Amino acid sequence: MKKISLLCLLLALAVLKMTAQGQGEFKIGIRVSPMICMAKTFDKDKNDIPGLDMGSRLGIGVGPTVRYGLSDNIMVQSGINLAVYGYKSDFSLLGVTSSSKVGINYLELPIDLKLRTGEVSDGLTITALFGASLAANVGYKAETTTGGITTTYRKTDAVNFFNAGYRAGAGVDFELPTGMLDVGVIYNGNFININHKKHSTNITNTSYIALSAAYFF
Repeated sequence: MKKISLLCLLLALAVLKMTAQGQGEFKIGIRVSPMICMAKTFDKDKNDIPGLDMGSRLGIGVGPTVRYGLSDNIMVQSGINLAVYGYKSDFSLLGVTSSSKVGINYLELPIDLKLRTGEVSDGLTITALFGASLAANVGYKAETTTGGITTTYRKTDAVNFFNAGYRAGAGVDFELPTGMLDVGVIYNGNFININHKKHSTNITNTSYIALSAAYFF
């Protein structure tokens, strides 16, 4: 798994290097994104599962980010994001409830088209983004408690290695004397089932809403 994670990192860095070789404004920075994470689970026929209640968990994303300007108002934005998030669930059957906390770590490669208005105030512009993300699973942990007994499961093969999703968001850019601050809200919805078929026939799709803040040098 470490070799796979390293390969994903090298591929992502290659994308960043190719982006940097283009003509136009190029910025590099660091991004931190606290997030609220959610999941929906269905049976193999995509029906709701009786007795199953899903809950959200807090998460965090962090990593380098780059922006390449196609014009003053249109940019391509990418980066490498280590996203640590998950979800909670309660399943009740015959009066017995099992409570689970699931944590998933993804190495994400977002690719966004970002639009920016002209200045609405000194150094302040309004932005919107639309894009997609590719993700590789690099960590997994599930804790299930039934009748006071907790079982921990850490094998990453419980979830599919690859995931992909769509992204949309809005925010503002602040031009600073030493760089630029990018703040916004981003929704990321994954559309690939995270459950490996060897471990579960259920379908689980994850998503998150992130408060994203990046500083570009």
